[in-house]
Amino acid sequence: MNRCTRVTFSGSSGADYQFEVYPLDSIFNDFAAVYMFTKRSEGADGQGRHTAVYIGESEELGARLSEQDVLKSAERYKFNCVCVYREDDEDLRAAAEADLRKRYKPKGNGRAHLLN
Repeated sequence: MNRCTRVTFSGSSGADYQFEVYPLDSIFNDFAAVYMFTKRSEGADGQGRHTAVYIGESEELGARLSEQDVLKSAERYKFNCVCVYREDDEDLRAAAEADLRKRYKPKGNGRAHLLN
């Protein structure tokens, strides 16, 4: 699994979460994390911009993503990155996910089955 870069997303509370950014075809081991599928584009200033498409959390990220067809979903819902924020504590992970969803309101979270 080759990380491309890091990006910081701020939640609605103002808390910052530093995510590692990976290509869609990355294979992950099992670890607890908040994950975000994003559409990365380049701004006029040459800097990368990420638009949240879906935000979730899992105690076993590798298993969660391996059972889904991420590449097929990416084509359908137009995302091109997997961003990962590692957090072992279940309560903190759930709080971070809720905080980020509240701020970014990703359209993919409104779909019953984004990863199909």
